[in-house]
Amino acid sequence: MRQLSEARRTLRRDMQALLRRIKMMALKNDAGDTSGWGGFLTSFQRVEKQLEYTIGVAEKAENAAKEARQHFELIFNMSPDATFITRCSDWIIVNCNEAFAQLTGYSREEVLGRATLDTYLHANGTVRERLLSVLEEIGACDNLEVAFCKKDGARRTGQLSAKVISLNGVPHMISIIRDITERKQKEAEIVYLSYHDQLTGLYNRRFYEEELIRLDLERNLPITLVMADVNGLKMTNDAFGHAAGDELLQALARIIKGACRSDDIVARIGGDEFMLLLPKTDSYAAGEIVRRIKTLVDACRVGNTVLSVSFGWSTKTSVAESMSQVYMQAEDHMYRKKLSESTSMKSETLKLITKTIYEKNAREKGHSDRVGQLCELLAVDMGMSADEAGDMRTAGLMHDIGKIGVSKDVLTKDGLLTDAEWKEIRRHPETGYHILSAVHEFADIAKVILSHHERWDGSGYPKGLKGEAIPLMARMLAVVEAYDAMVSGLSKRPVTVEEAAQELRRQAGSQFDAKVVEVFTAATLKKLR
Repeated sequence: MRQLSEARRTLRRDMQALLRRIKMMALKNDAGDTSGWGGFLTSFQRVEKQLEYTIGVAEKAENAAKEARQHFELIFNMSPDATFITRCSDWIIVNCNEAFAQLTGYSREEVLGRATLDTYLHANGTVRERLLSVLEEIGACDNLEVAFCKKDGARRTGQLSAKVISLNGVPHMISIIRDITERKQKEAEIVYLSYHDQLTGLYNRRFYEEELIRLDLERNLPITLVMADVNGLKMTNDAFGHAAGDELLQALARIIKGACRSDDIVARIGGDEFMLLLPKTDSYAAGEIVRRIKTLVDACRVGNTVLSVSFGWSTKTSVAESMSQVYMQAEDHMYRKKLSESTSMKSETLKLITKTIYEKNAREKGHSDRVGQLCELLAVDMGMSADEAGDMRTAGLMHDIGKIGVSKDVLTKDGLLTDAEWKEIRRHPETGYHILSAVHEFADIAKVILSHHERWDGSGYPKGLKGEAIPLMARMLAVVEAYDAMVSGLSKRPVTVEEAAQELRRQAGSQFDAKVVEVFTAATLKKLR
C-alpha cells in the first residue's frame, strides 16, 4: 500500500515537470507561432486532469482501505471474544487479541509464529479434521464445539466460529472461540438430574421407562423385572425423622447397585419402590441376585432403624408377552411377600421405638407399664370385653410412643417448659398416631393414642374434641395417665392415692369424663389398696 502511494506521488511530480518543459519549449519557438503547441497543451492538460482525478479516486480508496484496516484492528483487539488468525497452509498463528491471551493463558509473544497444535489449542485431532473438512467445503463454520487446552494444561470446552479470508493474497482463517465449559457442565447436570434420583443417585422412573422400551427386544430375552419395596418406611419417617428414612433408602441403593451387574438397570421409581431391569436374565438367575441382596440387607445396620425389603420378580420369555403384564406379575409377587415380611418388620420397629424412648428417659418404661395395667383393670370395671380390655392395656403401654420425636433434654427437664418445648411435647399424640396407624392391627389403638390429651370441655389437643366426640378409650386413658403421673411424681412432686383421686374428681366434667372418673376412683383404685 505504501509502495503504491509513493508511485502515484512520483507520477504526479513527473507529469508536472513534463508539462513545464512543454510550456517552455513553446515559448522558445523562432516563428513565435504557438498555435500547434497550444492544441497539444490543451490535450495534455485534459490528460493531466483525468490523471489527477484517477489519482484522487485511488487515494480516497487507499484512505478508505486504511481506515477500514484500522477499524478492523481496533475491533479485533478490543473484542471481548477470544479471536486469532492462522495461516491455512500450516496453521501458524499470525495474530491474536488480548481476550485470546486471557482465555488461553498464553501471551501474544508465546503463540505468534507457532502452530495451534504446538500450543495444544486443538485438544482433539478428530475435531480439527472435521473443522478442516467444513472449511474446505464451504469456507466457514459456526458454533462448532471443540475441546482446547489452556497453557496450564486445563482442558476446556469451547464454541468455535471460523471463516477463511485472504490476507495479501494468502488464505488465512480468522477464528472466534468462546469458553462454554461452565454451560456444558450445567447442561450435563440437568441431563443427569433428569435421569437420576437425587437422593440415591440411582436412575429414576423416566430413565427406567425409556430403557424398558429400548431393551424390549427379542435379542435381550429372557428379561426379568424385580420390584423391591422398603417395609415400614413411613413408620421410620414418623418415628425417627425423614433423615433416618433417607439413610435407609441410600443404604439400600448402595446394596442393590453393588449386588447387580454392570448391564443391569437399577432405578428408584417411587418413594419406597425400586426396580431392577435385568436383560438376558432368567428367573433362576434373578432369584440368585435377590438372595444376594437380601443377605446384604439382613446384615445392614443403619443407626437405630430397621432395614427390611420385600422383593418380587417376573420374567419375560417370549416376544408375545407384554412388559406391562410382566410388571404386574412382579408387583403381585412382591405384595404377597410383603404381607408377612412387613408385619414382622413393623413389630421390630415398634420394639426399637419403645426401647429408644426408654433410653431417653428411664421413668417412661415404669409409667407405661403401670398405665397399661391400670387401663386393663379400668376396662374390666367399665364392663368391656376381654378383647377390648387387651386393647386398653396395649393403648396404655404405647400411649407415649409419639415421644420418640421429643428430644431427651425436654423429656428429662425438671423445671418449667418453655413455649417451644411445650409445642414439641404436644405433638406426641399425632406422632404416635402416625406410627401406629402404619400397622394394620394397631389402627384402632392409634385413634385412641391420638385423642388421649383431649379434654371433656373441648380445650384439649390436638383437635379440640369435646365430650363424647372423644373416643371412650381415649377418655379412659386420659384419666389413668393423669392419675399415674400424679402418684409417681412424673411431672411434679408425688401425691397420695387419695389426693390424686380428689384431683380427678375436682377435674371431672371439665378435663375428664365424670362417669369414667367415678368408676376409676370408686372401683379400680379399690383393687389397688
